[in-house]
Amino acid sequence: MSEEKARILLVDDDEVFSKVFANELTQMGFYVTQGYGRDVVAILLEHAIEIVILDIVMPGNDGLHVLEAVKADEPKLADPRSQRNPGELTPDYARNQHRSIKPEILVVVGICPHLGCSPQDKLQPGREAFDPEWRGGFYCPCHGSLFDLAGRVYKNKPAPDNMPVPPHAYLSESRILIGKDKNEKGA
Repeated sequence: MSEEKARILLVDDDEVFSKVFANELTQMGFYVTQGYGRDVVAILLEHAIEIVILDIVMPGNDGLHVLEAVKADEPKLADPRSQRNPGELTPDYARNQHRSIKPEILVVVGICPHLGCSPQDKLQPGREAFDPEWRGGFYCPCHGSLFDLAGRVYKNKPAPDNMPVPPHAYLSESRILIGKDKNEKGA
């Protein structure tokens, strides 16, 4: 079985360079998404990006501002690396930045760890009544808990923990078995 190549976000204001470089990376087997300026944060929230190649000198929203925006959310999270109750809340194979086996698919229990309410999906970034700089994720309207797109809880919210990742395994590219760990026999 071949090793899966990384997902790369290429950010550059020079369209010709960007297209040529993206084409080269794609031919090498990488998954490449191209972005520019303010779109970069939205792309990072929507896609499971592992590597960012970022031009520092760009007009308008330069690379350093983009980098700061990208790093802004982690300090706001209560348990960004899913280290609290790891065996109970996040299996080993989902203890990564995406909290998932496949970066593009999130499998979590859709119940708020605070009082068992059902968080609403508020996946689009933008102004919300509960956060004027919302970056996308889940919102529990009962008591105001907020979770990012990986189900990680924000600090100083009623929910004590991240949304749990249940045991699960991929039976094929389009079928998931929930309830059995990917390391268990029969999964």
